[in-house]
Amino acid sequence: LFVECWNKQDFKQEYFCLSDVFKQGKRAQQTMEEYVNGRYERYANRHMTGPINKHVVDISAPVVDGDMASVQVAERHTGKDEDMILYRTYKLHFENTAWRIVTFQTNQTRVRKRV
Repeated sequence: LFVECWNKQDFKQEYFCLSDVFKQGKRAQQTMEEYVNGRYERYANRHMTGPINKHVVDISAPVVDGDMASVQVAERHTGKDEDMILYRTYKLHFENTAWRIVTFQTNQTRVRKRV
């Protein structure tokens, strides 16, 4: 859901995919409005160099330990001049009745230029 929110520009939903203690960016210190406005700005800036769509290519079964979990995700980011496959690990926490992202890390990136 988090990855697909980018394509729909549904940054409110994206905000709620993140844990209250999300460790990247300023999510923990931002109001929802500040987060959403920042994401709209980032989306607009990305589209100045060509559209970028994001799609989950593959996702592993979760490894769950109580209220913590992790999943391995392959994401395709399609841009104007290149396609990227990002291999990421997402760490999740079950809070407020849903699994939410605590942090994620890109482990590998494969880039294919278009000619």
